[in-house]
Order: sequence, then C-alpha cells, then structure tokens
Amino acid sequence: MATRIRVILAVLAGFAAVLLAIWGADHGIVQSAWRTNRVLIGSLGLAALALLLGQVWWFNRARRGEMETAVAAWGSAALVVLIGLTVTASLYGDLRQHSQTALTRDFQAMAAMQIDRVIGRFRDNLENVDATRRFLEGAGVVDRAQFRAFVTPFLRGGGFQALEWLPRVPREQRAVYEAMARRDGLDGFQFTESDSAGRLVPATDRAEYFPVYYLEPLAGNRAALGFAPGPSHPARGTTLAQARDHGQLTATGRYILVQETASEPTYSVLVFAPVYTGAAAMLDVAARREQLRGFALGVVRIGDTFNRALAPTGPAGLQFRLLDLSAAADAQVLYALPPAASAAERETPSDFLHQTEEFRFADHTWRVEATATSAFVVRHRETIYQWIPASGGLLTGLAALYLFGLIARRRRAEALVAMRTAELQASEQGFRRIVDQAPFGFHLYRLTEDDRLIFDGANPAADVILRFHHADWKGHPMEAIFPALVSTEIPTVYRRLARQGGAHRWETMEYRDRRIAGSFDVTAFQTAPNMLAVAFIDITDRKQAEARIHDLAFFDVLTGLPNRALLAQRAELALALAARSQGPLAVLFFDLDRFKEVNDSLGHAEGDALLRQAAARLKALVRVEDTVCRLGGDEFVLLLPQADQAGALRVADKVLAAFRQPFDVAGHALQVTVSIGIALYPHDGADFAELLKNADTALYRVKQDGRNARMFYDRAMNEATFERLLLETELRRALASGQLRAHYQPKVRLTDGALVGAEALVRWQHPERGLLPPGLFVPVAETSDLIVALGDWMLDEVCRQLAAWHRAGLAPPPVAINLAARHFRQPGLADRICGLLKSYDLSPQALELELTESTLLEAGEDTTETLRRLKRLGMTLALDDFGTGYCNLGYLKRLPIATLKIDRSFVRDLVIDADDRVLSATIVALGHHLGLAVVAEGVETEEQRRILLEQGCDLAQGYLFNRPAPAEIFATWLAPTHARPD
Repeated sequence: MATRIRVILAVLAGFAAVLLAIWGADHGIVQSAWRTNRVLIGSLGLAALALLLGQVWWFNRARRGEMETAVAAWGSAALVVLIGLTVTASLYGDLRQHSQTALTRDFQAMAAMQIDRVIGRFRDNLENVDATRRFLEGAGVVDRAQFRAFVTPFLRGGGFQALEWLPRVPREQRAVYEAMARRDGLDGFQFTESDSAGRLVPATDRAEYFPVYYLEPLAGNRAALGFAPGPSHPARGTTLAQARDHGQLTATGRYILVQETASEPTYSVLVFAPVYTGAAAMLDVAARREQLRGFALGVVRIGDTFNRALAPTGPAGLQFRLLDLSAAADAQVLYALPPAASAAERETPSDFLHQTEEFRFADHTWRVEATATSAFVVRHRETIYQWIPASGGLLTGLAALYLFGLIARRRRAEALVAMRTAELQASEQGFRRIVDQAPFGFHLYRLTEDDRLIFDGANPAADVILRFHHADWKGHPMEAIFPALVSTEIPTVYRRLARQGGAHRWETMEYRDRRIAGSFDVTAFQTAPNMLAVAFIDITDRKQAEARIHDLAFFDVLTGLPNRALLAQRAELALALAARSQGPLAVLFFDLDRFKEVNDSLGHAEGDALLRQAAARLKALVRVEDTVCRLGGDEFVLLLPQADQAGALRVADKVLAAFRQPFDVAGHALQVTVSIGIALYPHDGADFAELLKNADTALYRVKQDGRNARMFYDRAMNEATFERLLLETELRRALASGQLRAHYQPKVRLTDGALVGAEALVRWQHPERGLLPPGLFVPVAETSDLIVALGDWMLDEVCRQLAAWHRAGLAPPPVAINLAARHFRQPGLADRICGLLKSYDLSPQALELELTESTLLEAGEDTTETLRRLKRLGMTLALDDFGTGYCNLGYLKRLPIATLKIDRSFVRDLVIDADDRVLSATIVALGHHLGLAVVAEGVETEEQRRILLEQGCDLAQGYLFNRPAPAEIFATWLAPTHARPD
C-alpha cells in the first residue's frame, strides 16, 4: 500500500510539472502555480505520512499486545508532529527566501529603468548642446532669429535654464558687438561682469571677451545678456579654458543660478561646447586657441532634468541621489529625491536594495544612486509565506490527531483501510481520465533490466497528433517506433530519467521520418522507478507562424527585400564596426524616375511587377555583406559597408547601367531610370538617421537637376533646404499679414491695340528684401500646400479690386488668374468662386481662369466636372504656356477651353528663329481650327507684334504694351483718354 501511495503522489507531482511546463508561459503565473503546487505536495506528503504510520500501527497491532499498540500510537503521533513541523519550517524558509528574491528582482528592474531614464535625459541635454555647437560651426554666420529657431525645440524638451552663444570678441571689436546687439532691439546692451558685491557692472578692459550674445529664452534670463566675466570667474573661467584647449564639451561643478529663489539650494551646471573655424580633431592646442570662434553654452537645471526623466512613472517608491564624482567631496551632491534637509532624514540604503550607475557627463563622471524606501518594500514584498507556519502547524496537528484517532478506533481499521484503498483507486482512475482527455499527447515507457525502453501505452490525443494508431505498437522498443531518435541524445536522457527520476523539457524538438514530420514541445519525467511518462504537443503551426511573423516584421512583402526595421539593425551593426575599425561606409538612396506614370498608365499591379524586377536586379548587383532595402513605394536604399567614395561611385554607376536595360512589364518594354543620392560615413553623418537624411537630400537635388544621375551629398544642399524652408515660413507669414500684392498686365487686341483684358500677377512686398517677383517664391508654394492658399488669396484680391473699380465708375475688362493644377482638384472650387462673385456683385464674365498643361494631364473625372461647371457659369478658361508640357491634344477637344496662350519661350526668338515662327504659326492655326482664341505672351518688340499679327494671332501681352503694375497705375488704362499703341 505504501508503495502505491508513493507512486500516485509522484505521478501527481510529475503531472503538475508537465502542466506548468506546457501552459506556464508567463513568469508570474509559473511562479504562483509552482508555489501552490509545492504547498499541495507538502500537504499530500503529510497526509501520506499519516497513512503510512497508520499502516505500521495496524501491522504492529496485529502482532503485539495492547501496551505495545499504545506506545506505537503515541510514537507515531510524535513522529508526525516532528516531520510536519520540519516540512513546515523548510517550506516557510523557502518561500520567504523566494519573497526576498522577488523583491530584489523588482527593485533592480525598477531602479535600472529609472536610472536609464535619468542618464538618457542628461545625455539628451549634452547632445542638444553639441547639436547647437555643430549648427553654429556648420552654418557660419547665424543671426538671432536663426539661433532662436534652431534651439527652441531643445528648450521645449525641458531641463535647460537657457541655451547661449558666447562669441570670441577681441578688445577692438567690443564696441562693434555692443552696437550690433542694440540694433537687434536689445536696448542698453553692454558687456558686463560681477563686482565683489555681486552687482553687474561694465566689464573691465581685457584682450578678449566671451559675452552672452545670443540667449534663449529671454524670459527670466535677460539680465544674463552681455555677461562676460574674466578668467577668474569661479564657474566659467577654468571650465571655459579647458573646453577651448581640449576641443570637447566641458561642464562646471554644481552652481546656483542668480535666478534661483528657493530656500533650499537648487543646483545647475554649465556645459561649454567650443566652436572652431576648422575641425577640432585636426587641431593642436595652439591652433585651437587661435581658431576658436566662441562657445555654445547650455545651462542645465539638474532638478528639472531629473524630474522630467521620472515624470512617466514618478519616483515609484524609490529615493535617488545624483553625485558628481569629479567634484570635491563636499560638493558632490547635485540632487536628491525626495529632498531632505539633512542626510539623517533619508532612509539608510540596504545592501540588496541599493543600486548605482556611473556615467560621463561632458568631462565629469556622475553617479546615480537609487534606494528602495519602506513604502516600496511594503508594496512589492510577497507575504504569502507568513501563512505557512499557521497552515503547516494546523495541518500537522490535524494529521497527528487523525493518526491517533485512527489507532484508537481499531475496530474501524479494516473499514478505513478499505475506504482509503478505494479512494486511491478512484484517484488513479481520475488521473487516467485526465490523461485520456488531455489536449496534449502522452506516452508511457517501461525500462527493462536489459536497458530497453518498451512502449507501454498512449492517450487518444497522441493518436491525433502523430496520426497513427499507438495500440499497434504496444510492447515494441522505442527505437522501432521512432527511428529518427536513435542518433540523438533523447534515448539516453529517457533512460536516465526512468532510472534516476527528475524531469526534462525540450521546448522545440524537430522530428522527421517517413511517417512523422513536425516540431514538438516535449516534457519527459519519471512516474515510478523504471517508469517514464512523455508529454508532448505539436507546435509546427506555431513555428511556421513565428517564421511568417519574422518575415513580415523584417522583410518587404512585395519584393522580399529587407525592410526599414531590418535595415536599421544592420546599419547600426555596420556603423559600430566602421567606427571600431575607422573604416568607410556608404548609403545610397534612390528611387525610380516617373514611377507614378507607370502606375497611372498601366495600373498598380504592373507597377508592383516593375518593383519586383527592379529588386531582383539590385540583389544581383550587391555583395553578400551589402544590404539592399525597400523603404516603401519606389524608394530603395543600399547599405555598403567598407565602401569609400570610389566604391560607392562604382556601385552607383553599376545601378544606373543596369537600369538602362528595359523592363518587360505586361508585354511592354519599359525604359525606367533611377536617381541616386549618396552619403558617406563619417564625412556626411555619424549615425544612420543622419546618413539617410543626407542621402535623401542629395537624391532630391538629382531630381531637381533632371533625374537619371547620381550625386554625393554636400553640406550646401542642407543650406539650400534651410533657405527653402525659411522662405516657406516667411511666405506663410506674408499670406497672414497682408504682404502680397496683385499687379495687373494689360492684354490687347493685335489688330487695333484695344484693351480687351488683363492678367493678375502676384508680387510679394517683402519687409526687408523689397518687391519680390513670383519666380522666387511661387516654386516654393507649389512644393507645399501654400499654392492653394496663394490661389485663394488672388481670387479674393482680384474680385475685391474689380468691385472697387466698378464703384469708382470704371469699366474693367475680364481679368485672368492663373490657378495651379492642385487648385482644380480641390472640392468645392466652383462653389467658392461663385460665392466670391456674389459677395462682390460681379458677373462670371469678369474673371478668366488660366490653367497649365499639367492640370490637363492630371484631369480626372472630378477635375473635368469642375471645369465644365465653371464654363456653365459663364467663366472663360484659358490654357497657359501651351506647347511646353506634355498635353494630350484630345483634351483640347473634350474640355471647355476657350483660349490658348503661346508661351513666351516661343515668342522671345520669333524674329531670328525660323523654327519658333513655325511653332507659333502652328499653335495659332491649331487654336483657330478648334475655335479657340490665341494669346501671345512676352511680346516686347514691334517686330514680334508684327509677325504675330501676320500669323493671325488674336491677342498679346508683354512689355511692349505695359509691364505688370499695381492697381492704381493700371487704372489709367481704364480711363477713356488712355492712349493705346497702334
């Protein structure tokens, strides 16, 4: 009986281990389940001990007298109490140790996360100061507005009291700098320093100064403008000299700003970043002193930075200290959280709940210390072990009482034994039912004396999983059933487990033979001496799904190339290797020229086929160590480790040559070219994001210059991009502040010179640069969303001016307004124009809308319907710059165009170029055959007017008749006495 009880308990324990191994994926669930399992096993062990002692007593009772039976009863009860208390103490100590381990693990995880946030935030501050230095170094001359625009995003991130520019000012230029600052609006600006009483006074005469010349934000910091202390200043002097000579970011010790008003000391540090004329790494100390331009200075508020780093979760029950190990012992403490008036008020750190980490802050070594508070310990410590003594004592007492009562009731011994036997049989049957109904496969093996593993049975789930009838193999050796296992370690492990006990799990076991093929999660354990159970589940589908998820996460679905995520990983590794070996690296960013036209003309399916063929050509060109990636759309990136300028150029030329061969797409031989931008490490960037951005900038320049070429990145490209962005920002401001002007150019009839219309042309009255022509800002508007706003402004302004002329008693002719293609795709354009005409009491004939050939190329059903509706309103539509684009002549017949305008490029050389005369005559004839009026632009000479008149051109505009002029000057054309040219 005792043997059977031990077998059943071992089977139950092994079965619980199998369930935990299969379904315990979450660490917290596994730990909780394992603790519960151990409690149950301990309880079952006490019960089993009681039953075993009862069996011993019954055996003794049958052979000895009453006195011996009483002694055995009391001895058995005492033994139960001793063993029960021993097991309880062991379990209590184990769970208490586990609670302490879990508390330590939680603290280490929380402290590491908070410390990483703090260190990351301070490193971000250093990177922002260094970025300001590189901006000042690379941009050359920077005005206050540019400095403010660049550093404002850094200030929003928090942690800075101010970001400053301290130029190097020789004695002879002091007056010039002070005068320049006053012209910038800083009244009373002068170089200052602190006297012995701490008051700001004019700086004394020195050979050179480093004043606070640019300062952001001004609010709360204005008093620091012009502050230029001497070399003896305790915070700035020595640190400034070290930064100048070493060419690196240099920080001061802790420093209380004059702005601080708190009763408790609140510290900041100053970070100096020297700015040189050349690269600091290429200079010696003497050259650095000679070529120093100044310093970028970041005033870092330590408390603000620390608190922002912890803002997502707060201190989380921890207390922190930030120390400057490079400072003197009495000046090392930079910040403490929570703040305390004295060290005695802070909780003393324990050895296992105290964590530190050191890091470099500029040229200083700082250390972050994190300590768990009592609140953290209370919140995170598990207390389940505290119930073990009471529970174990109760169970032990109950077991002892039960055994004693069992012995006292000897007359019920036989019935009790029979009942227990029945319960054990029921338990065994229940276990068998659980195994039979389990969703996982289950094998039983018997280890023979000759060391063979004989198959002893399986549950129904095993038949389903392995797809064969296990009953046919009962009694066969394991090697005969699963021959593929013979060459593995598994039979040896099985035999060891069957002999010695224990359990072993294979999370992934790959099995392949003629009957079975798949991946399995397998757990083997001993159920009884020389008896082995094997539980398994089929994870083939899960493994395939994981492989599929991996492909989706790191590879492009369309082309099979690595995607952006995998490219970023490989680029990080390649850059680390390049930095270690000081080797080169190249990034090629390119896309297919005019790929949109392929999608629009042939369809997206054919466009996808073209992308797949392009990807195949690229993979055939690169080395094994190279990475070709599709970023999205028709954009690709080549990462070339160990490739210098010559190597990158060679690969780019190979790509251009490969794409000169036509692609076979849907039976069409397509000639598709590529444009390539190239960035080189470390010349064009220190990290992958910067290299990719600069390669994209070079690609943009290739597109501007005509496509089908390659170009290396140059810093001037970013300057051009900055200028374009600055102009775009100023144009937005101009639209909002009324800086735009509408000028009007007359349109005359060639036969008699009569005024028959006008064209409204936009001008920009820039507050600093004067009147700007549209060629300087309209291209910027066309590449952004401003072109629509610009067109809306022209519509409103022209309608307003026409209404004003009508109120003045004048009769203005129709005025033409040029709208971009994007404008005609806007929903509700016709309704907006109709509303403007009604609000200004104008007829539709007062306006003429000019559209370019690109509008016709992009004319979908919505655009076509908008044009027809405008025509039905009575508005005239003209096609501007005819002959310079790719217009489908069929549009002239299908769309309601009333006027063709000959582009000025055909009119300019009309007198000397016979080809231009033929083209202009052809356009005139084409327009007249289609019933359209023809207008010539850019007529500047009498000879041009005469030739156009002879060719039958109807109307003309240009400098010959009048330049575009403001409304008040153009109004003279509307007077009855205005003299018009013949």
